[in-house]
Amino acid sequence: VLLSGTLPPKDFFEKVLGLDNVGQYLDVEESYGYVFPPENKVTIVVTSVTSSYTRRSDLMYGKYAKYLELTYRYVDKVTLAIYPSYDFMRNIINHLPKDINMVIEEEGTTLSEVIEEVMKKGKCLINAVASGKLSEGIEITSKGSSLIEAVFIAGVPYPQPDDYVEELMKGLRKYLTHDESWDFVFNVTASVRVKQALGRALRYPTDRAIYVLADNRFMMPRMRQLLKLKYNKVIRDIGTYEETLRILKKFFL
Repeated sequence: VLLSGTLPPKDFFEKVLGLDNVGQYLDVEESYGYVFPPENKVTIVVTSVTSSYTRRSDLMYGKYAKYLELTYRYVDKVTLAIYPSYDFMRNIINHLPKDINMVIEEEGTTLSEVIEEVMKKGKCLINAVASGKLSEGIEITSKGSSLIEAVFIAGVPYPQPDDYVEELMKGLRKYLTHDESWDFVFNVTASVRVKQALGRALRYPTDRAIYVLADNRFMMPRMRQLLKLKYNKVIRDIGTYEETLRILKKFFL
């Protein structure tokens, strides 16, 4: 029995793990209904930014910082920002105003340290890296409600290209096509990381949260298929984003 809140798709088990006879693949929400009311979350996709290597620049980091700053300003509790890497995170943080209450994940940061700091600061911006301790394991609650009110995914969290990823791709290509290998190593991994990060916000049935997917690649059909999220709003400019946040603050949060 393989059990997880963020299971990869069924064909991952069949093709990658070699489990030819997956008897039953059960999505609890599809079979039995939502764990949390679907109306308790709003998903926004921002298409004017991307973490793609070919598009990274001071201009792009500044754009991300502006969207992130607005999110922080309009959210009353905690905003959790998730980045593809420490380097990408630091570049965006360098463009954020100094008056923002920030908690920054470093390689040696512990969950207890972060929770203690958030409890002291109250409203703050937590900056963390995808697949790290904070994006997968943190739960910040008080008096029966989550303190994380917004999760901002700053770029598609694909694995960083390194020797391990190259060896993994090479091993998979013995059994799969190049495209299938790339899909499992990059798309499936990124989608699982996103779902794990988004899950930090809704912890109780009465919680409400804003999900911001800030990268135009979240519009790709394969990514939408893997995430299984309803996109409530697709935004292309900062003005529309601010107006959307203003409405959500008044009528949703």
